[in-house]
Amino acid sequence: VNDIIMTAIDEALHRYLTEQGESAVDKLTAAMAMSLRGKDDDSAKGNQVSIALIRMGDSGSGLPERLAQIHAATQAVKKESQKLPHALLQAYSLAVAGGMAAVELHPALGKIASANVMLSNMIGPDHQLYLAGARLCGFHGLPILPPGMGVNVTFLSIADSICLGIGAAPEAMASPYRVIELVEQSLHELAEALGVNKADKPKGNRPSAKGKMQTKA
Repeated sequence: VNDIIMTAIDEALHRYLTEQGESAVDKLTAAMAMSLRGKDDDSAKGNQVSIALIRMGDSGSGLPERLAQIHAATQAVKKESQKLPHALLQAYSLAVAGGMAAVELHPALGKIASANVMLSNMIGPDHQLYLAGARLCGFHGLPILPPGMGVNVTFLSIADSICLGIGAAPEAMASPYRVIELVEQSLHELAEALGVNKADKPKGNRPSAKGKMQTKA
């Protein structure tokens, strides 16, 4: 699921840049939080997280090929991170964050930026929740922009739905909701390309009311 959503986001960002008359010269690079906790690890205290730099798909790739590229990139990062102690990974995260923040100190430092988009994937409740009989309909994060980063795309799961939110600086992205529309279109097209979903595409540029993705910009 993580790699599929990342693929749709990557495709949407490339399409958005094209609509704006721009283009990504090279692959986009995402700075993504990665949990260091094991599945049954309840002993570690505090935050157990590091930043992973994920190279996204080639700009000219089709959706299935882009998915394969991103999946290979995420698997490689996970494999390498398993070999390193948590303390070293957290120190690496501080170095990456420092490099991104350095961009704001002087324009010339923009060339050393390590990532151009931040992605966050948070796992929510795996079952439907209620409050006094009222059904929980949405579970949205609040994407924040750390120093040196202009766009943050956060996606959270709740039961069988995914809630997607975008936080963006106005000078970096004038229309974040347009990106959300393009993410949904990319998801439908990827599903059709893989032959796993015969659902109709959203009509026009509006999200499908029958979809399983909730959005917020």
